[in-house]
Amino acid sequence: MEVIIISKEDFLSMIEENNNKLKSLFLDKEEPTETHKEFLTTKEACAVFNTSRQNLYNKKNEGVIKQYRFGNKKYYKYDEIRSTILKSNEQ
Repeated sequence: MEVIIISKEDFLSMIEENNNKLKSLFLDKEEPTETHKEFLTTKEACAVFNTSRQNLYNKKNEGVIKQYRFGNKKYYKYDEIRSTILKSNEQ
């Protein structure tokens, strides 16, 4: 194992750089395309947004995002999840 010692300023700079990269991934203003559908299953939403099922359920129960039902299947809107994640990242 290798230990690298860096200054506090360098560490904070690295964190800020990574945050900016993450924001740029979510801030694209594209409309849903084949790469991201308008409605996602729970499994798809968790994979696309790298979150847990429990986190989605919690946001649904808090009224932050809405769950849609088509037949027996449950779906989430891509844009609603994306905007929720952007808001939570800004705080």
